[in-house]
Amino acid sequence: EFCEAFRLTMLRTLLSHHDDADCADGSPLEIIDYNSTRIERTKVGGKDQSAKHLPANNFFFRRRPEWVKTRWIDVVTSRSQHSEHAINLTMKRIAVKYLLHPLALEDMLETTAHRPKVEVFSSHYFLIVPVFTVVDKPMSTPTIKAAVKAEKTCLWCRSRRHNGRRSRSEPARVEIQMVSIVVNVPRNDTLITFAPSSGSSSSSHLWRRVRRELEKPYSKLRQYDAQYLTYALLDQSVDLLVPIVKVMRREISDEHQCLRSNEYSHGLRRIHTIRTNLERVNRTIKPFIRVLTHSIEDETICPGVTFYLRDVLDNLENIDDELRQLVEQCQAIDSDADKHQDRQMNRTLYFLTVVSAIFLPAQFLTGVWGMNFVSMEELEKPWGYEMFWVIVSVMTISLLILFCAYGRLRNVED
Repeated sequence: EFCEAFRLTMLRTLLSHHDDADCADGSPLEIIDYNSTRIERTKVGGKDQSAKHLPANNFFFRRRPEWVKTRWIDVVTSRSQHSEHAINLTMKRIAVKYLLHPLALEDMLETTAHRPKVEVFSSHYFLIVPVFTVVDKPMSTPTIKAAVKAEKTCLWCRSRRHNGRRSRSEPARVEIQMVSIVVNVPRNDTLITFAPSSGSSSSSHLWRRVRRELEKPYSKLRQYDAQYLTYALLDQSVDLLVPIVKVMRREISDEHQCLRSNEYSHGLRRIHTIRTNLERVNRTIKPFIRVLTHSIEDETICPGVTFYLRDVLDNLENIDDELRQLVEQCQAIDSDADKHQDRQMNRTLYFLTVVSAIFLPAQFLTGVWGMNFVSMEELEKPWGYEMFWVIVSVMTISLLILFCAYGRLRNVED
């Protein structure tokens, strides 16, 4: 009772303490309460009029309705609309209400500095998982779906047909956003998600597919607790990688075709950028695989959810293999470019060597008759100049015949 009274006192202090009016409500919360037959969406704070609003005091001090089986609390963050102080204040309030461990709160507020991880505390299950999105798309690809279905045409060739000059866009860039997920145990009736936004966009768009699925009255999500909802979030995070892999594969194929058509004359900057993106995603996937493996082996996770998590792990491992293959393709293209440059250099040196060998007799005779000795009678003859060109022509033609007979000139052309 003393601990509960102290917790409520701390919570009341956090709700009443703020430096300015903009931080009074903190960062908005989107609350989704549901059971198998009913769902209700509520907002705490913010100015969105599309959902029912609930005062902050009512949310933090009152119990949830009796019909609620599972509650999903999504902390909506946007750096352009909410200050860092307001976001931190909201997370501290949630930490006090749901008895979150101080280390979990610290990791949630500093998510960008962490890799994917999982921690099991006495009252909750804490995960940090990555969400992958494409932020910079190539020209004429406004969405990932459009990029996958777009015509497989070289970007440089397409641009050259339009304006007659080289104008190429930057390759697609993958942004990795770390999201914190908290599930209370052993009740498994509350899930908290927090994704610190790094730009002007809001974090509320991350889980659109799961939100749409919850709206369906026949959805399987409505039949189970927060552990199954956690599986749905992890599954969406992994599924977001599938179109990204398709976009990257198309980028590599288009760039390879473009480089080959232009004999690798435009450099490999785009290939190196794509490879850097793929390696960064691959480095993030490896600890993500360990997170899923730990969750599957954890006895606090019910066997039914563990079965679905194995499927997510299989998909993630397949994507990891595909990403490694794409990295190897980039390395192969880089190696092909080096081999092509070496062949170009060898071909040039060989051509110069053949030309020097053909004109070597002329250089030799020029050096001999250019010594200007008095005893050189042919220099005083009126036919001396014509004789020089006849001898040079005969020797040059003879060398050309020999080179053609032994295939040396044909090798130069190859």
